[in-house]
Amino acid sequence: MLQRLNETKIPLSAVLSTLRSLPENLISTEWDKVTDCIAILRPVEQLTETISGETYPIMSFAIPLIRNVQACLTKKSSKTPLGKDIKKSLLEAINKRLGILELNKTAAKVTFLDSRFKTAAFGINSNAENAQK
Repeated sequence: MLQRLNETKIPLSAVLSTLRSLPENLISTEWDKVTDCIAILRPVEQLTETISGETYPIMSFAIPLIRNVQACLTKKSSKTPLGKDIKKSLLEAINKRLGILELNKTAAKVTFLDSRFKTAAFGINSNAENAQK
C-alpha cells in the first residue's frame, strides 16, 4: 500500500492541489517517511512472499531466511526517526521470536543437513558446531 502511494505521488499531489474539500497533501518530510518505511519493510515483504509462494515450505530454509532478513535490516540506513524506530522494533521482534531458532535442535540439524547451507546459514559458530554433533 505504501509502495502504491509512493508510485502515485506526483499525480496524487497534482489532484490534491486542485481540489478544495480533500485533505492536504503530504509534506516533504512525510513523503520521506513513506519512502523510508518502504525500504525497511521490503526484506520482510520478500520473506513473506518466499514462504507463502512455496507449496511445501522447507524447514531448512527457516534459519537462512531469518538471518538474511536480519542482515538486510541491519545494513539498511534510515533517514527518518520513524524509520529508525521501525527498524529497531522489527529487529527486536525478530530476535525475540525467531532468534532462538538456531538453538532449536530440529531446525539446526535440518539446516545443517541441507547441502545448500551447511554451517554458512548460522549466525553463531557454536550453534553450527552443535548442529554437527
